[in-house]
Formats: sequence, structure tokens, C-alpha cells
Amino acid sequence: FDLKPDGAFDLAQALEAISPRTRVLAIGHASNLDGTRISDEDLKTLADRVHAVGGVLVLDAAQTVPHRHVDVQALGVDFLACSIHKMCGPTAMGALYGRKESLTALRPFIVGGDTESDTWLDRVEYKLPPGRFEAGLQHYAGMVGTAAAIRYVRDHVGFEAIEAHERRLNRHLTHRLLPLLGDHLQLLGPVDADQRGGVLTLASHSGALINAIERQADRQANVMVRVGMFCSNAYLHERFDTRGSAANNLRVSVYFYNTLDELDVFADVVEGVLADPVAAMDEGA
Repeated sequence: FDLKPDGAFDLAQALEAISPRTRVLAIGHASNLDGTRISDEDLKTLADRVHAVGGVLVLDAAQTVPHRHVDVQALGVDFLACSIHKMCGPTAMGALYGRKESLTALRPFIVGGDTESDTWLDRVEYKLPPGRFEAGLQHYAGMVGTAAAIRYVRDHVGFEAIEAHERRLNRHLTHRLLPLLGDHLQLLGPVDADQRGGVLTLASHSGALINAIERQADRQANVMVRVGMFCSNAYLHERFDTRGSAANNLRVSVYFYNTLDELDVFADVVEGVLADPVAAMDEGA
């Protein structure tokens, strides 16, 4: 199923796609491409529908767990995965939540090294979760760093404060950029900043224009943004290849440490490039 014309999540299409044959529905809580979020109410509706046909719901919450309070029981999800480096923790660390009965029904795909309670020549008895999924020597230093990061974000900053601050930042940047949008520069996802979490993505038919904005933001303003397809290649190819602009995207991602002044600096860069795009592109030649 696809999104609505404005890029918002389409609950009706999603529900229609669920059938008695559905066994797993894997879905992102918020898009890493443009920040589009699924409301908790819509997600709970999806979970109820999937469960009604005997399926499970797997939630990619990498873009929400670091930014807001997420209640897995209230949402009704069966599995939830998130990455830790997005919430000030160490790289290569992540977390998987699963309902007890769902985890118990799964067989580990990596075995040995303390995943089993006993073995015989013809059979194996695996440990109860989570032990059965933790083969080999664990990354204990990463676990300690993960716990420290979670405590810092949850207890010292607070999810309510993070969500409110990101909303304020995205509203401000959206307000600054909307007058600059047109034939050469578009906004991916809903125009309403409150539907996009802490992400704003610009797209253009001109890769040179996008690269000029990124280059000037980096070199002249010390503002880091990301250009490319953000691991969403298939979706972007399907949607934009006929216009030749699938890879011409620039993403701004904000967190609790960003400021309104930083967003104004970036908006000034975009405004300057659009005022004289030929000169801005020539600087990178």
C-alpha cells in the first residue's frame, strides 16, 4: 500500500491490505525518509486487525523510541526494534522487544555459546528468552554505554521535553522554508510539521542544487545535513524515477541538542543558494 497524496500515512489502505493470508505486518513507526509518523491510535487499529487474522505486527521504532514515550503494551505490537546510537548511545547496539509468548515461539538463528540449556546428538533444548538469542560473548561495554544513554535521555532530558522541543524546531524550520519551495525545491512528506517528527526532507529535480545546499551548509555554516536516498532506494525509485530525481534529497534531522538559531543558519543557506543557484553550483565545480 502507498501513502496519501500529501505523504501522510493512509490507514484505510493499510487495513485493506491485511487479509486472512497476512502473517507478518512490518511497519515503521516514523519514516527515516521524511519523518512521517503513524499515530498511536492508527497503530493500535493495525495491531488489532493483524491479530484478528492470526498475524503479528513488527514495529521499526528507530525513529520514535529516542524521541518520545513509546508504550508497547498500549500499542499492541508483537515485536519492536530500535537502534541505540540514535539516542546518544554507542554504535552497533540495538534493542528488540517481543511479547513473551512471541519470543518463546521463535527458534534462534545463531546458536551455541550459551543459547541452550542442554544438548544431545539428536536434539537441543534452548534457554528461555532472552538467553536463547544471545550467542557467544556479549558486547558488555556496549551494554553499559546503552544503559547510561537511556538513563540520560529518559531521566535527565525527558521524552516530553524532547518531543515538544523537536516539534518547535520543525515548525520553525518549516515556516522558514515553505516560502522558498516551488518548481526547483519541494518538501517530502506532509506540510504539517507535527506529522513529521524531527525530520524535514527537501527534494529537487536538480541534484546540483541539492548538492550546492549541502556543500554550503557544511563548508560555510558548519551545519551537517545528509544527501541521498537514506536506505529508501526502492520507494524513491518507484515514486520518482520517471522524473529523474530519486536520489536528489536532502534531510535535516533535529534532536534535543539543536537550536532555533542553527535552523535559521540552514534556512539562510537555502535562501542564498536559491537566490543565485548558478553561482552556488559553480563553487562546487
